[in-house]
Amino acid sequence: MGDFNNILKPEEKLGGKPVLLQDFEEFQWSMEECGLRDLTQKGKMFTWCNQRVGIERIYAKLDRALVNGEWIHQYAKSIATVLIEGVSDHSPLEVQFQVQMQKRRTAFRFFNMWCLSTDFQRTVERSWAEKVEGTCMYQLCQKLKRLKHLLKQLNRIQFADIVEKANREEMQLEVMQQKLSLDPGDADFASFWEVEAKNDASWQWKQILKVRDQRKLGVVGSRWLASSNGKYTVKSGYAWFAGNETKFRDLQSIWSRMNVPKHSFIAWLAWKKRLWTKDRLTSMHMAVNDQRCLLCRLQPETIEHLFFQCTFAAVVLEKLVQWLGCRKIAASEARWRMQILNMWKGQKINRRLLWAVIAACTYHLWEERNRRLFQQLERSPEQITLLIKDEMRGRFLYCHKRKNRPAAKINL
Repeated sequence: MGDFNNILKPEEKLGGKPVLLQDFEEFQWSMEECGLRDLTQKGKMFTWCNQRVGIERIYAKLDRALVNGEWIHQYAKSIATVLIEGVSDHSPLEVQFQVQMQKRRTAFRFFNMWCLSTDFQRTVERSWAEKVEGTCMYQLCQKLKRLKHLLKQLNRIQFADIVEKANREEMQLEVMQQKLSLDPGDADFASFWEVEAKNDASWQWKQILKVRDQRKLGVVGSRWLASSNGKYTVKSGYAWFAGNETKFRDLQSIWSRMNVPKHSFIAWLAWKKRLWTKDRLTSMHMAVNDQRCLLCRLQPETIEHLFFQCTFAAVVLEKLVQWLGCRKIAASEARWRMQILNMWKGQKINRRLLWAVIAACTYHLWEERNRRLFQQLERSPEQITLLIKDEMRGRFLYCHKRKNRPAAKINL
């Protein structure tokens, strides 16, 4: 019994390429040589579907239960039932004998969802605190046995609706799959490309449908616009979703040895716009009471504002570039990138030092923002600037001492 990946006659396939004699002739010969035959089957005809939509959908009977003469003589009333496939592309088979098998008791299993209950910790502590007389192993077994019943009771009271909801959804799925198996060409069922997200749908499902809608923009008729031959590939799909963002050729400088690792990490997140600023939290439907920047308290907090437009950040950055002997850096992300590229051309050590200072500035601005949010502590731009200078002096001397190089001609 299982998936034989072949059919016995043309009637056992619906859709796809026409069935030829050589497709199933060898399988028929093998069954005759072994003296096997199909066990009587009830339920739907086809046991496999390729899960495609429209004319591309294919049904076939690939799973079967094969028996010999001895089996039929001993289990004359046995029958194979084709069940609903559920989330798989194959339908399971259930063989029923004349003698009914007794069901075994299911083992106790712990569910992580119980930890979400406010009564879970109290239930465990109260049950474990009760004394049990006997050896240490006996006490452990008895406490676990007692706790098992309490957790089962907790599951029935607070989590029973989850099981019922899952069963209802599974029943609805079975009904739809039964209707679809009776009429494979039914067009009333909405395909993946047409279904809409419900208001109570999960966040993951909404994101999947969002990606689907983005992909639909790249299809005209049956042609995929992002590929030269019009066929969809994983590579072309990734390029389509990634967009035509220009790569910054000197971005690897963020991970230079001269940078403090934690500075590089925060600078990288800021550059990729992955820090959890207030505007990003709002876009994720999280409650944010005050949208203003915690450093200047004037404008809404965004990545662009926090590191390029904030007056507090501008004071810190201006003091640092003056300390390094550079000209003033533009307060715009795009112009700022190009200006750094052209600054100190041909002086690799100086440019690495500049990147290390910028990464340190990004880190300490983000740290100051979090200090004000979580600890209600504030520092002035002058204090942050002095802290960055001290860190950069130590880091610069440490890196050059390891390589036994003379210090660069920079007044630190």
